[in-house]
Amino acid sequence: MLIDFFSYAQTVVPVPEFGICDDDDGTPAYISTNKYDKWIAHVECNDRNDYSFIAVDNNIPVPRKNSDMENRCDAMLYTKETVCFVELKDRAREWSAHAVEQLEATMLADGENRQ
Repeated sequence: MLIDFFSYAQTVVPVPEFGICDDDDGTPAYISTNKYDKWIAHVECNDRNDYSFIAVDNNIPVPRKNSDMENRCDAMLYTKETVCFVELKDRAREWSAHAVEQLEATMLADGENRQ
């Protein structure tokens, strides 16, 4: 069974810039055009109006063999030419190793049972 990440996509309304937010409360990441204090990532659109956003973590199930949920990135942002996997982290903590694991798990997710 393949996971169709794109079926979870939402179109980003054309704006000059937007932020990607994660309240770290068990809900999915989201985009915002007006909550600057909550932005963890900032996207300048550069006159593009073809962005789509997919909340991955806490939104799309990526199961493992033992029924635990696979670690996965927070979101995906894409256009017709590019897909960006997004992992939002607080810089004050050690984060890079775990972030890489989450990104790899999402990119390699194919719906097959993994350990």
